[in-house]
Formats: sequence, C-alpha cells, structure tokens
Amino acid sequence: MYVTVNIATGLAQRYITLPRTTVTFNAFGSTVYRVESNGQDEKGKPKLIAKQSFVTTGDTRGDQIAILTGVNEGDTIVTTGQIKLRTVHLLPSIIQFNPATTPLRNQKTNNPS
Repeated sequence: MYVTVNIATGLAQRYITLPRTTVTFNAFGSTVYRVESNGQDEKGKPKLIAKQSFVTTGDTRGDQIAILTGVNEGDTIVTTGQIKLRTVHLLPSIIQFNPATTPLRNQKTNNPS
C-alpha cells in the first residue's frame, strides 16, 4: 500500500509571540497591557503607565501565542498582574525579566549534590 502526500509549505514567517498568560481574552476582544513612558518624576525617573491595547491573536505553540496586530516589536508588555490594572494605570516601578538570560532563583533540582 502506497500513499502520495502533498505538503504545502509557505515561506518562513516571523511573528511577535508572547506568553499566553499575557493576553486577556474577553467577550469584547483580546487585550494586552503595554508599558509606556509618561514623562519624568521630580527625581528624573520615568513615570510608567500600563495602557490597554486590543490585539489580534494567531496560532499558539506551547505556551506562546502569535500576536498579529496591536503590538510592535520592542514594546514592553505586562506579563503578570493584569487583573489589577485598568485601561490606563500608573505603575510605581517595573521589574524586567528576560527568561533567556536571567537564571531562576530557588529552583529545586533532582541533583543530589
């Protein structure tokens, strides 16, 4: 028994992807919170606000979801605590975490050493 299979492959596409938990799914649309600068305080530090943005989502792979519209490359996105935010919310401080370069702390391992 033989089967002939045709697989249509397109060109490689680049997508902006975010952790799935970053996107809030609602009846009125999917949203994320972008972090934007809103001037400086009296000490010269930037005042940051979280601004709600509607996004169009695409395919998912694992815990990542493709963002087709609504987010630009280089935007800073709130990844946790979105339920506590409003449409425009002043942020007291921001902690940046890059999972590719930041080691996890208090990580338990099965290594007996």
